[in-house]
Amino acid sequence: VILNSDHPFFESIYSPLMQLESYESKLFKRHLELLLFASARTELSLTDRGEKDISEYIREKWSDILAAYLR
Repeated sequence: VILNSDHPFFESIYSPLMQLESYESKLFKRHLELLLFASARTELSLTDRGEKDISEYIREKWSDILAAYLR
C-alpha cells in the first residue's frame, strides 16, 4: 500500500500519528493500517473489469471527500 504523502489525510493524521510512541497510539496505528490493508486487498481481489472501475471510482471519490473534510 502506497499512501499519497500530499493528501491531507497523510499530512494531518497519518504522519503525526507515526511520530507518537505511546501504547495507545501504536495500537491505533495498527488498526488504521489494517483498515487500509483490508481496503487495498479488497480492491485487488476484484477480477471483473466493471467491479474494478466502480472500486476505483469509489476510492477516488472517497479520497476527494476526505480531503475536503480535512482542509
